[in-house]
Amino acid sequence: MIDPLIGLGDQMGSNNWVISGKHTKSGMPLLASDPHLKNSIPSMWHIQHLQYESNGENITLAGATLPGLPFVVFGRSDYLQWGLTASHSDVVDLYQEKVSDDGKSYFLDGSWREFPKTLSHTIKVMG
Repeated sequence: MIDPLIGLGDQMGSNNWVISGKHTKSGMPLLASDPHLKNSIPSMWHIQHLQYESNGENITLAGATLPGLPFVVFGRSDYLQWGLTASHSDVVDLYQEKVSDDGKSYFLDGSWREFPKTLSHTIKVMG
């Protein structure tokens, strides 16, 4: 366990802050968002960099999200930045699945259960 080595212990916190553009050289505000989340393997964060066109304008969106979410949690666009503080929720569960040798069943709560029927779907994509 690495926490004792770096002295974090069980201390968890979270903070955000903004410096007004009145106090920056560029005149633009500066946002910092620090959720104080512990490192994990696998990492809970997925880095996103999206570029798309809307009404003839090229839009860039970049930041970090969690797999499965349809939005960027911490990020920026060409016009806006955003962040949030830690919610201290359980977002990662790791377990080892026991599957039969023939791959048709799995072990759960003391008994073997058959996997549900496998369905395949084709998603057609233009181009």
